[in-house]
Amino acid sequence: MRWALWAIAGILSLTISPARTWEIVTFQADDFEDATRMGWTDRAGDHFVKFSSGSFGGATRLIMFNDSQWTGDYGSMNVFQIAMDLKNFNNAASVPIRLAIREANSTSTTPGYCSTVPFIVPNDGQWHHVTFNLDEASLTPINSPQPYSTDIADVKDFRILSSAAPSLIGDAISGQVGVDNISTVQDILPEPSTVLASTGLAALATCIHRRRRAA
Repeated sequence: MRWALWAIAGILSLTISPARTWEIVTFQADDFEDATRMGWTDRAGDHFVKFSSGSFGGATRLIMFNDSQWTGDYGSMNVFQIAMDLKNFNNAASVPIRLAIREANSTSTTPGYCSTVPFIVPNDGQWHHVTFNLDEASLTPINSPQPYSTDIADVKDFRILSSAAPSLIGDAISGQVGVDNISTVQDILPEPSTVLASTGLAALATCIHRRRRAA
């Protein structure tokens, strides 16, 4: 059986590969339970982030962004949907919320893509769970960006913003929205090395079984 042990060792060695660092990771989730901002740009609330604009304080536009753990190669990680909980605070009207990805954290003319259809957060004092699609059909290109496949593979700036029409910088409004449980929604595909190892081990088991029967 020594030959079989060597074969198993050889197959298992195929699963070892250099570690890769990703900004966006499998099942990324920001629930703010540690009472920190988790890389987001607005001040933290009580285990969620509340971002404000206009008369509620903060900047002119209702926008928050993350340029750390929410950047990177969304395509390779199969991240084509983002889920979150949203709540409208002290607004006289509903608030349209969209996602946006940009090619850099730079000026207002930086190219990128934005949700074509917003989620309208009603002024009802309730949390609303929503899932935004990041596939090409669900996004509007703005400022003549690179092809979608290029940008989704190298997101440099990830944004949550309010705008009546697709935008990368949002509208100038007075608003206050709470955000919680920001997480990826993805299909998990096995790593090629894992598939290879599983297939190899199955073939080896079949070979051992046949040798035993022959003996």
